[in-house]
Amino acid sequence: MSALFIGVVVSGLLAGIAVRHFNAPDLSLSDLSAIQNEWQTLGGDPISVDEWNGKAILLNFWGSWCRPCVEEMPMLDSFNQDYQDQNFHVVGVAIDRAESALQFLETNNIQYPSLIASPVITDAVMDLFGNDNGVLPFTIVFSKTGSVILTKAGPFTEAELEEIVSGV
Repeated sequence: MSALFIGVVVSGLLAGIAVRHFNAPDLSLSDLSAIQNEWQTLGGDPISVDEWNGKAILLNFWGSWCRPCVEEMPMLDSFNQDYQDQNFHVVGVAIDRAESALQFLETNNIQYPSLIASPVITDAVMDLFGNDNGVLPFTIVFSKTGSVILTKAGPFTEAELEEIVSGV
């Protein structure tokens, strides 16, 4: 009987960790920029956080080996295509080897840009924005003014994405 109880408690704790919304009060694009302003796309092109000024950005940390990440990527890609004309953009951050991430994106026809950085940088960003456990997928949503609207560990639903757009 006690093993069943422990199993239920552990399952509940894991579910609570898997999908969490974090508060990131008073954080902004400038905090991200302070850690790393110049990033590199998986294609090798440099990109500056400054280029995101005036745009809403959904910054999604993912890994090709992360099942929830992989499952939400087609939805994020569709979302990006639907809303980029309204200055709302999805940008991925691969927590992967560049070659593996590039191959995954090409195989799965994911069109939104993905960045790559050292594990030290990605860990620092996730820690600063409330994900000190390294849960993936992890997303930070910045408003057009650069402030943090939401941080979330775990995959999005379509309804959640629509709610975010209506609040930006």
